[in-house]
Amino acid sequence: PYLHAAFQFDENGTLIAPFDLPDDQVPPKDTIAFSRTFRQAQQAEQSGQYEEALQSYLQAEQFALDDILGGEARFAYARMLDRTGQTDEALVELSRFDNNYSDVRDRRGFRLTDLAALKRAEITFKQDEPKGIEELIELAETLLSHRWSVGMPGETAQPLLEEA
Repeated sequence: PYLHAAFQFDENGTLIAPFDLPDDQVPPKDTIAFSRTFRQAQQAEQSGQYEEALQSYLQAEQFALDDILGGEARFAYARMLDRTGQTDEALVELSRFDNNYSDVRDRRGFRLTDLAALKRAEITFKQDEPKGIEELIELAETLLSHRWSVGMPGETAQPLLEEA
C-alpha cells in the first residue's frame, strides 16, 4: 500500500511516460584514476573489506572531476561509515547531501539527496524503529507531494511544469 506509481498513456492506450532524461545531458567526466580507485573500492566492499572500501571511496572522490562522480563516491563513503560502525559519522555525511548535492543525480538518474535521505532513514530505522518509519513516510510524502515524471528506472521525483 505504500508504493505508488504514475504512468501516462495516449488516447490509443500506448504508454508515453515515464520519460527518459533529456539526451543533451552531459555525461560525467570520468578519469582512469577515478574508475580504477572506485572499482577497487567496490571490490573491497563486495569482499567485506569495509575499512579498505571506506578509504578507497574517499580517495576516489579526490579523483572525481565533477559533482556526479564525486557525489557517488561520497555517498559510498557514507555507506561504508555505517558498515564500519561509525553510524553517527555516516548520518552527518548523509545530512550534508542536502546542501552539497541538492541538484545532482547519479549516473542512473537518482537524485543524490533522495538516496541520502533514504539511507539516513534506513540507519535511523535500525536504531529507533518508530523514528525510522516516520522518516521513511516523510520521504515518501515529500516525493509524492507534487507531480513528477520518471526520468530513468527507479527515478524519484522531477517536477513537471504546471499547465497554465
